[in-house]
Amino acid sequence: MQNNMEIDMTNKKKKTMGKQKIEMKKIEKLNYRQVTFSKRRAGLFKKATELCVLTGANVLALVTSPGNRTFTFSSQPNPEDLLRPENRTDGLIQRNQVLQKREYLNDRYEKLVAALEEEKKIGERLRTEEGSRRTLWWEEKVDLEKMGGEELEYYMMALERMKNNVENILMEKEKKGVFCVPDSSMMNIPDVTHYNNI
Repeated sequence: MQNNMEIDMTNKKKKTMGKQKIEMKKIEKLNYRQVTFSKRRAGLFKKATELCVLTGANVLALVTSPGNRTFTFSSQPNPEDLLRPENRTDGLIQRNQVLQKREYLNDRYEKLVAALEEEKKIGERLRTEEGSRRTLWWEEKVDLEKMGGEELEYYMMALERMKNNVENILMEKEKKGVFCVPDSSMMNIPDVTHYNNI
C-alpha cells in the first residue's frame, strides 16, 4: 500500500515552476517584461501601504512603465501635499535647515577667505607702489583758494573721476559678494560745490 502511494506521488508532476531566484538583468521579451513590471509594481505599492499603516509614514512613489505610463502611490489624497515642506516631519526639516545653514556658512567663509587674500595682495601692491612714490596727487595739500578757475575745474573733474572709479570698483566687488558698498551719506566726503563760483 505504501509502495502504491509512493508511485502515485512520483507520477504527479508539479504544475508550476515554484518560486525561483531571478537573475537581475533586463528582461528581453517585451511581454515578460510588462508582466513582471505589473507584478512588481503591485508588490511595491503593497509594501508602501504596509509601511504607511504600520509606521504612519508618508509615502509617495512614482513609477513609469516600459510603455511610458506613469503610476503613482500616495499615502495622502493629494500627492502634492507630500512635496510641501510644511508637511514633512520636523526632524527632517531641522536637519535640512542645519545643512543649508552649514552650506551657506561654508560658502560665505570661502568667499571671505578669497576676499581677504585679494585684499592682502592689494595691500602688498600698494605698499610696493608707496615705496616707489612719495605722495599721490590726492594726498598733496592743496590750497583751493589760490587755484585759478580753470585749474580748479580740472582738479574737481579729476576728483569726480576718481570718485566714480572707486564707486565702480566697490560695486563690482559687491556684485562678487566681497563686501557691501556704503552709501555716500556714510562717507565723510567734503563738500566742494561752493568752489564752483570762484
